[in-house]
Amino acid sequence: MKKDLAYLIGALRDGSVFYDKNSRNYQIIWYENNLSCLTNSIFKRVEKYFGKKPRIQQYKKGYYRILVSSQKIYNKIVNDFEFVSPQIFWNTPILIRNASKGIVAKYIAGFFDAEGDLNPKKYMIGFSQKKFKCSSIH
Repeated sequence: MKKDLAYLIGALRDGSVFYDKNSRNYQIIWYENNLSCLTNSIFKRVEKYFGKKPRIQQYKKGYYRILVSSQKIYNKIVNDFEFVSPQIFWNTPILIRNASKGIVAKYIAGFFDAEGDLNPKKYMIGFSQKKFKCSSIH
């Protein structure tokens, strides 16, 4: 597995993977309120790893998303990384848990960029996630 893919899977912790039956469209979406982070981290990796140029949209003031429409990418994420919806039931994928430390580190970096926060005044690093129990990575 490539590190870019591990990062993208981690970053999907603030994203969506779904099939729209009405339009018969397969969507993979990453959300971010920092446009620079979205373009520099997600956009470039999606383009490089999947060979597709994603779309960037501002879906409400100060909030952005990157969209990729692809049945192939959708199937890869759902099948290889056990993606389930709603995400509250999505555990750390087995491929990530069994991967090298370098791959796991990139997954955590993507997860942190999506759901992490820093509080330098309290010397605290945190993750926010709707899932009550985070499964073990290693």
